[in-house]
Amino acid sequence: MDKYYTPTIEELYVGFKYESKENFQDGTVKSQEQFDNAKWVKEIFGINDNAYVNRSLNGKNSENGRCGIRVKYLDKEDIESLGFIQTIKDQYYKDDFELLIDDDLFIQIIKDDGFVFQGTIKNKSQLIILLKQLGINV
Repeated sequence: MDKYYTPTIEELYVGFKYESKENFQDGTVKSQEQFDNAKWVKEIFGINDNAYVNRSLNGKNSENGRCGIRVKYLDKEDIESLGFIQTIKDQYYKDDFELLIDDDLFIQIIKDDGFVFQGTIKNKSQLIILLKQLGINV
């Protein structure tokens, strides 16, 4: 599986973390050389960013195979950065919660031998929101 994916506009919300190619949200058509030479920079989706991000996801550059936006898939490093400790492969613990990863993106969270969540979590931003909803300190 690739380390990054292109998000859909529906995934984005204020505070969402992603990376973009430098100077690729201005709407001008870029060459493959410009794409290859541009740096990836970390971004946080803001209240006024929708038009720029939408243009990057759906504009001419994207149509030409040069989408300047990506998000890192959830990985071990992300989970451990939120205070979970890996005990065995794809199994993590924090407080009274157990987090299991199946098929890379399918997450199960268990407390007291009962499931509190089962579903797909693609990235760290989504996991943080879920953990907060479940009352797990991050």
